[in-house]
Amino acid sequence: MQPPAQSASPAPTIRPNEFQYAKDNETAVKPKKPVSVKLKRSAKGEYSWDIGGTDTKEIIRTNRELQEEFTK
Repeated sequence: MQPPAQSASPAPTIRPNEFQYAKDNETAVKPKKPVSVKLKRSAKGEYSWDIGGTDTKEIIRTNRELQEEFTK
């Protein structure tokens, strides 16, 4: 009997702190920066706010939510 045939390339050796991964279907997702809101209340009990941030859609969405909440 013959010994089993060995493959042409040996299995790769993985050292500690080394990562192996495939780059087939990877997508980079950047975390969203938060929208900053400074809420103010006047002596009459009326609310106003200052909104800041980098994502325009998030700023508009936050402004709409504040308007719905505080202008009843």
